Amino acid sequence: MQFKSLVNSTNAEVACMIESMAALSSEIEPRLPRHVSPPRPKSEAFMHARTCYDHLAGELAVGVLASMMKARWLKRKDEELVATRLGEHRLRALGIDFDSAQRERRVFARPCADLTQRCPHLGGALGTHMLELYVDQSWIVRSPRSRIVSTTPKGRGMFRTLLELGTIAV
Repeated sequence: MQFKSLVNSTNAEVACMIESMAALSSEIEPRLPRHVSPPRPKSEAFMHARTCYDHLAGELAVGVLASMMKARWLKRKDEELVATRLGEHRLRALGIDFDSAQRERRVFARPCADLTQRCPHLGGALGTHMLELYVDQSWIVRSPRSRIVSTTPKGRGMFRTLLELGTIAV
């Protein structure tokens, strides 16, 4: 199998493997070359909200995970994240099929290294279920030709209200 087809795969096991490698690599301090060229400009929309395999990434996703951690919906357990009782209650209230997310053959939740924000966003089965919720409830709309997603007016209100993201531009 060629690497390109592996990366483009929507297979949950492949996504889990790549998330695991990203989690490991984020712990290693990269050595920079002596002459670092300035980063290429990235589109504002790409940096704000996009998909990362089967979950949400970008500034919005980093803010969601940070808010969930601050509100104590999730807590770290080794390299993974686990839901607190409060978190389980709130996630179910949002419409997350919590039991289904826990039964999947992959990690329930883990921080996934975000390539533009230098902070993690939510990966794992919970990240996938959250993205499905955002799409199904029309909080975001996927772009047909790229990984960029657009936040709808309903989504902007829901992200602000339910996840207390007032300090992040949704």
